[in-house]
Amino acid sequence: PLWGSLDNGLDRLLIAGDGPLTRGIGFAGVLDAEGRLDADPVSAPLPADPRDPRHAGATLLPHNSGERLDAGAKLTIPIGTRQTLRLFGLRSVEQRLLFDQTYKYDLPLAPAQRVGATLVTGQIQHTAGLASVNPLTVDLRVGYFDRGFIRGTLRNQPPYQVGGVTGRTFRFLGEDIARAQDTIAARNAIPGFLPPDFSEHTPWGVPAFFLGQGPQGEGLARDLAAGADFATAQPQIHARTGLTAGTRRHAATDVRAAATTGSTYHGPMRAKP
Repeated sequence: PLWGSLDNGLDRLLIAGDGPLTRGIGFAGVLDAEGRLDADPVSAPLPADPRDPRHAGATLLPHNSGERLDAGAKLTIPIGTRQTLRLFGLRSVEQRLLFDQTYKYDLPLAPAQRVGATLVTGQIQHTAGLASVNPLTVDLRVGYFDRGFIRGTLRNQPPYQVGGVTGRTFRFLGEDIARAQDTIAARNAIPGFLPPDFSEHTPWGVPAFFLGQGPQGEGLARDLAAGADFATAQPQIHARTGLTAGTRRHAATDVRAAATTGSTYHGPMRAKP
């Protein structure tokens, strides 16, 4: 991060490398981390009302930062002279603070979101020798994919460590109940949710228009997928046979502000990952 006017609120760290490790094992890895104080810039003109917080010339919206982390690695491991094992893993996480005009003067109640995904694959390949009468190549692949999405109100506002990077996992109100899909606990009022009420922190002195109480719960969604593939190939006849199998499960929970009355709604997700 730079200083003064040179700091535009964008910080990024990129590390990549590859090469041999030992006994013929190859490695390749990458780490890409990024933080933005203004993750969703707007071009709206500055407000004319001098009582508005942005009238003084603040071009960045408050509660609008974002951070992203991508990490991947690949290992190539020889097994004897005819077999090769390849392992690959990728993890990606994005966290955002979302500016909401409704909570303009009570930013801790404004929503946030977290999107994360994990991909793991493995491949083992057998190749026949050059002297084989019928050269044969056999591949066995397995894979796993997991994606999660959640949006809602944070339990606590995490402090910034560097620029727009908090370095902490966001925790949301009602997240534990949504993950457990505990319909019994959801019948009662969820801690942290209060009935909506107007804000008392506006510069006009009269509670109206903007909310200062009553955070809104959004939802949680998760996708899981796994698969396997077996293939053989014979170069002379250019043939390939394969067998694929996969499983997929999707679970979605929606926790809205009705939690304040003990009538929490659980249903299909509104927001899409």
